[in-house]
Amino acid sequence: MRVKFAREIDKKAGTITGMLIKEMTRADLLTAIEWAAAEGWNPGKNDIDSFYDTDREGFLGGFLDGRMIASISAVRYSGDFGFIGFYIVVPEERGKGYGYTLWQAAMARLGKGNIGLDGVPAQVINYERSGFRSAYKTSRYGHPSWQQAEACEPSRSVSDLSATNMDKVINYDKNFVPAPRPTLIKNWLRQKESIARVLLDKDEVKGYGVIRPSRDGYKIGPLFAEDEEAAEAIFQALVSNVCGQAVYIDVPGPNEAGLTLATKHGMQPMFECMRMYTQGEPTLPIGKIYGSTSFELG
Repeated sequence: MRVKFAREIDKKAGTITGMLIKEMTRADLLTAIEWAAAEGWNPGKNDIDSFYDTDREGFLGGFLDGRMIASISAVRYSGDFGFIGFYIVVPEERGKGYGYTLWQAAMARLGKGNIGLDGVPAQVINYERSGFRSAYKTSRYGHPSWQQAEACEPSRSVSDLSATNMDKVINYDKNFVPAPRPTLIKNWLRQKESIARVLLDKDEVKGYGVIRPSRDGYKIGPLFAEDEEAAEAIFQALVSNVCGQAVYIDVPGPNEAGLTLATKHGMQPMFECMRMYTQGEPTLPIGKIYGSTSFELG
C-alpha cells in the first residue's frame, strides 16, 4: 500500500495539516460510505464491492493518529478519464486544511487527463478554482412510495439480464460514458439485491437499467435508452419490483424527456448537483441518458 506523509500548508487556512494520506482498505471505504449516508447522499446498500473493485488504488483516506478523518475517490477509468467522489471531511476536522490537502493528492493521482465530478452547488466555485468547468445540472427525483397500479405492471418487452446478453449490455454502456468501465458495470449488474433489465430488438440492445436498494428505498441508475418509449418500458419493468417502496433517479437536466418521465410518475425534485469537467464536456448522447449511474463514480 502506497503512503504519503503530507505536511503541506493550505495557504487559505494557514495551517499545516500533518496528515497521513494512504489508499483506503475495503473497511476504510465502508467507513466513507457511512459518512456519505450521514451527509444524506443515500448510497446503495451493496455498492462497496462495485466501487472498490473498479480501481482499488483510487480511494484515498486522510489519517490523524491512525484515525481516518477525510476521504476522497480518484478513480481512473480506461484512457485518460478519471472521476472524483466521496470528498468528505468529518465535521469536527473541517476548516483546518485537511480536505484541501487530500484533494491535491487526488488530483495529482489523476494527472492531466479529463476529470469529472458531480458537485453540490455550494462547492461549484471552489471546484472552478481547481480548473473544473460546469457542464450541466443533474437533479435527483424521488417518490415516497410506488402505489400507482400502472407503475407496478412489468413490461413484457423488457428482458431479465442473463449471461447471454450481459456482454452486449457492457458493450452498449460504452456509448454513454467518457471512457469504458467494464469492471464497474459487470459488478453493478450482478450486485446483491439489484435488478437489471434490458430491452432488445432483434437481439440488439435498445436500452437497459438497474434498480438497487439504497439506505432509503431504491435507486434507479443507470437508465440508458434509445428513445422515450424504450425508457418508459425499462422504467416500468424496474419499478414493478419495488411497489410500496421509495424510488429515486438522478436525471441530467438537458434530457427533457427524462425530466418528463420522472414528473409524470409523480416524482419530485429533491436536490441537484453540477456535472463538471477539467477539459470540457465529453460528447455524449445526453438525450438518451435518463438516469445517471451514481454521483460517486459517474
